[in-house]
Amino acid sequence: MSEVLELYERLRSLFGPEVDVVELEELAGEIARRLPKPVTRVVKTANSTVEGVLEVASSSARGRLRELVVRGETPSYRVRVYTDGIAKVDMSWEELSRVSQHLVALSAYVDEEGLYTFRVEDVSWAREMRVTVEADGRVVLRNVVCIYDEYI
Repeated sequence: MSEVLELYERLRSLFGPEVDVVELEELAGEIARRLPKPVTRVVKTANSTVEGVLEVASSSARGRLRELVVRGETPSYRVRVYTDGIAKVDMSWEELSRVSQHLVALSAYVDEEGLYTFRVEDVSWAREMRVTVEADGRVVLRNVVCIYDEYI
């Protein structure tokens, strides 16, 4: 309850002491109704042999990549996450494995099944997103899972 009172006091400092709590609640409710609601998308592939580029996911709405996991039989692949025309992630498994112990939202490791796992978390965008995996030669990807929210 103290958080609500703090917010109310902040609003009173902005709009003056005559601010009515009921009006504020109605306004907040109206704002919440008008905000876009997230739609969760899940893309899964299993046992894909990739030569060249695998298009994993794309979006043309505002959103957030919750999680991307790529598990390959070899480390010979590169993950790219483009948001709003900018490459937010553009690394091979080998490149990421050398620095992932220092990162929170990106990691590369060999999992319990001996698969070369590349993980990306929490990437947001305003207009568009595209996720690809590019094989260096031929790679078997045991699993690719991409979970993201679109605000539409």
